[in-house]
Amino acid sequence: MAKANMKFSLEELEKDYWSDNDLKNVKSTSLVKKVYSFRKIPLKDLYHEQIRLLIGQDTGIKYLLPLALDILEKNPYTECDFSPCDLLKYVTKIDIKYWTDNKELYKKFCKIMIKFNENYECENNKRDEFNKMNDKERDKINIIWNKIKLIIQNTTCSKNK
Repeated sequence: MAKANMKFSLEELEKDYWSDNDLKNVKSTSLVKKVYSFRKIPLKDLYHEQIRLLIGQDTGIKYLLPLALDILEKNPYTECDFSPCDLLKYVTKIDIKYWTDNKELYKKFCKIMIKFNENYECENNKRDEFNKMNDKERDKINIIWNKIKLIIQNTTCSKNK
């Protein structure tokens, strides 16, 4: 899949423009307002947290997932607003149908998961990011890590090394 032109917003790429009236006509929560405003930002200007939030709302996955995978490839422990691995946690929640239809992205995701798994199992006591975490954050990482282990064991990820 070719990467989207980073100077365009999700609105422009999807050719789906939400008007201010759309926002006024529905009971808008702060989350809806954030999604509304983040969709207007050029991809190149989105922060990690904005990407995480949009992915969590199943918005713009086609355009945001390649960006998220690039970020995670550099650092799977990427922290957004909540805790280490925020972005990874939300990427692991993407529906399996999307991965089935986007095999190249799935292969990249698998490589990241395998790398994360290897780093976590072999080096977690040496990693600065891990050592700086409190017990609650480590517990969150352990939950994500267990999910990743299941993904690796129950999918074709292990065949894509």
